[in-house]
Amino acid sequence: MAFEIYNGVASGATVAGCNEIIDKIIEMWECDSSDTTSEGHSATYGNCTIAANASNAGRFIVTMNGETLTTSFQLTSNNLSYKIVKAGGALILNINTSSASGANVFIFGTITNIDGSTSKGAIEVTAATNATFYACTDDENSMGVSDTMRTTDGLVQLAPYISTFKGWYFDNVLRVLAANNGTLVGEYNINGENYFIVYRTAIKDE
Repeated sequence: MAFEIYNGVASGATVAGCNEIIDKIIEMWECDSSDTTSEGHSATYGNCTIAANASNAGRFIVTMNGETLTTSFQLTSNNLSYKIVKAGGALILNINTSSASGANVFIFGTITNIDGSTSKGAIEVTAATNATFYACTDDENSMGVSDTMRTTDGLVQLAPYISTFKGWYFDNVLRVLAANNGTLVGEYNINGENYFIVYRTAIKDE
């Protein structure tokens, strides 16, 4: 399938602005459950939930296996644009941010185990070159994992997100290990195949 790409601008760094983004995720992805009637809307896939923080305008709450992440994932008055890209097995949300400390990428994705079973996972990634990621794979979390990207003009290197817990790996979510910079956003053809890269994370057109 070709990438399904939505470019949006939230109405403000507010609960309502976050709700708009959550609603678009619900529209584009087959969530297990959703809430669009509470003050802060939410979308749940597997054991992970992304929600608008009703008590802190412009911020999101990400919960993985019942554990709430403490990283800042938010809209700001200067950064209201966002992008949602859907491919086979993955949906990626990118919020335009100038902050290297906050998260700007969130993914829902299908996962597979080395024993052949399948399940559902999610990833949140910070906006830095040495981006920290937090992954939810079935009933296990990988919290606060980071690495420094190799900067090079002549090489792009991608590797699947794989959990050492119980043999889970994401079907279509990849880590950018090397590229000419760590803030790429867009569609790229690599070795004859199309990828959508957002900072340190990529999904493949499949």
